Amino acid sequence: MTESAVIKARETGTVVAYHLDRGGHGVVRADGDGARVFVGGTQLARSGIKRLAAGDRISFDIVKDQFGGDDRAVNVRVLY
Repeated sequence: MTESAVIKARETGTVVAYHLDRGGHGVVRADGDGARVFVGGTQLARSGIKRLAAGDRISFDIVKDQFGGDDRAVNVRVLY
């Protein structure tokens, strides 16, 4: 998949749900505006992250989905 241009850089947010059993995808609620952002297993693997859980805090960039779906989190980092 070709990545779209970053529309918001270095956002932070909280993982609302993450489904490892469904191919590894989930939803993050951004701190700033409360936006719902999709996070996929492929992006986590690219960032060296094996799994997320509800309540985890992360930082990420947001890109527009090239197919018109939810905005996507890329360059994900877990905040400790």
